[in-house]
Amino acid sequence: MLSDRSNPLKLAAHAGGVGLCAVCALSIFLVVYRPLARSQQEHEAKISRLARLSRTADNIRRQHASLTSELAELREHTNEIHQRVPEFAEEADFLARVAEIAAVENLQITEYRRGNATESATHSCLEVGLNCTGSYTSICQFLDKVAALPRISSTKSALIRPADHTDRRSCDLVLELFYGMRPRESKTLGGQNG
Repeated sequence: MLSDRSNPLKLAAHAGGVGLCAVCALSIFLVVYRPLARSQQEHEAKISRLARLSRTADNIRRQHASLTSELAELREHTNEIHQRVPEFAEEADFLARVAEIAAVENLQITEYRRGNATESATHSCLEVGLNCTGSYTSICQFLDKVAALPRISSTKSALIRPADHTDRRSCDLVLELFYGMRPRESKTLGGQNG
């Protein structure tokens, strides 16, 4: 038996077999196990990210629904405003309505002045000056009814002077008429206009 162990060919064959097994084991480790371990780590990280997203998904859905609803309301409000603002100044039509309101409220318009027209990025505006006389109540009711007109306007200034002996007051008004609305350029996600 001793001679079997001392045979150099047999020892070389056994050593070669052990070396081949070691090379195969190293190859399996490098080619199979290491990539599988790396892939497993990547998948575990992805599972962790997806689990976090899954936990927040309901909250994101609620926020999305809320923001979508708010956007729809804003679009509806914008459409309502656009319907209340004509394309051109059309101050004659506005003054006709104002004259009707003044007559109902027993307010006398003594002077009309067309003021400056200005433009901004979103709309144009025309100032209209009115001098009128009437009771304090009629002036207030007049201003209230002008503000309630379908056409959007605002009172820029109102100077009401003290009453004379007949309880009639003089009033200098500057009204702003809005017209010619233009869409404001806005950026949405992704850089698209919307």
